[in-house]
Amino acid sequence: MNRLGRNALLGAVAGAVGTVAMISLMKPTLAGYLPAAWRPTQFVPKQIIAWTERRLGAPHALSADEQWCAAAVTHLGYGATMGALYGVARDRFTGMPAPLAGLLWGQQFGPSAMRVGCRCWECDPRRRNNPGANGPSRS
Repeated sequence: MNRLGRNALLGAVAGAVGTVAMISLMKPTLAGYLPAAWRPTQFVPKQIIAWTERRLGAPHALSADEQWCAAAVTHLGYGATMGALYGVARDRFTGMPAPLAGLLWGQQFGPSAMRVGCRCWECDPRRRNNPGANGPSRS
């Protein structure tokens, strides 16, 4: 495997491990301590799953637990993808320890990509309490 592929693979593994740690703390431990916009009921991957259900014409097809599982898998894939991208870009972050550079990458680029994705996928969290804000139903 070449250096680029190795860096991407290691980054994907690191991103997945970090995401598992985040998900494991998010729902049970931090739900009552986070600001309202970050609480698990407003977990962006969960909103994407709900949006997907609506777009498929089957709103509420999944139970709350099934939605959380699907959201966790979606979030894990997202974390692995962001980790792989970081692994490829890591050589550009010279002069700082890899864990610190990875943390800064995740904190800067991760939320920014989710905001762009939410706008593209019509699930912008700022509009979630506005009926019809996520586009017309296509059922």
